Amino acid sequence: HSISGWLVYVDRVAKYRGGSVESINANVAASAGAHTVIVRAWDSSGAYGDRTVSVNVKPVAVNIKTPANGASVSSSVNVVADALSANPIKGWHIYVDSIPSFVQEDGNQIDAILALGTGTHTLVVRSWDSKGVYGDQTIHVTVP
Repeated sequence: HSISGWLVYVDRVAKYRGGSVESINANVAASAGAHTVIVRAWDSSGAYGDRTVSVNVKPVAVNIKTPANGASVSSSVNVVADALSANPIKGWHIYVDSIPSFVQEDGNQIDAILALGTGTHTLVVRSWDSKGVYGDQTIHVTVP
């Protein structure tokens, strides 16, 4: 049977409805704090399946767009990220293997070029807002 619909629930409230497609890529807003998200798909026979996940939404959400976690990158890696907060974003730091490697004031997005040596590296991208609240995302990349 083919998929006939999708629903995404956040804390038992329907937040996203999708049609008869094989997969979805939904952006669903949620307040800061812990939430239960249920993704449900059903088919033309009425049968359905669920996936339940627990998420913790940070007051400042950082999303690294590139590179992908686990990516193999060149020694000059382009890091692109954005941040979302209820308050204006006031600053950014990127740490490479715990060493401060990039700083930017203000702006909801960064586009930085970092020089990395051969090996596997941990990148932490951190942003904070006008209230001093921060969020971050951590990825690992390898320079062959």
